Amino acid sequence: MRLADLDSLIFNLKLLDETWTGISAQNVKPEMIVVFRGPTVKLLTPAELDEEALHLFRVLKKKGVRFEACGVAMRIFKVDPAGLIPEVKLVANVFHSLIGYQNKNYALIVIN
Repeated sequence: MRLADLDSLIFNLKLLDETWTGISAQNVKPEMIVVFRGPTVKLLTPAELDEEALHLFRVLKKKGVRFEACGVAMRIFKVDPAGLIPEVKLVANVFHSLIGYQNKNYALIVIN
């Protein structure tokens, strides 16, 4: 996910929740990993997120959705990794993650 504003992030978190629910309704256990890159990493701190966004992160995490933030983007956009919300895991480079997940047959959905 590569977005620059909170409204787009909230919209897409809601869409992910709806997608998770739709897959589950088909008796399939969804396995979702959301990777954040680019300017989106600036939004992943308690100071930038509102209550609705925090709630969506918590709901999705409770359902088993995993979240990763790109260490490269964190460095470029000067975001302190210690400030990430606890639902998001820091990884060195989400391009590495994406390559690995695709090699494990995960479907890639790009959200810009």
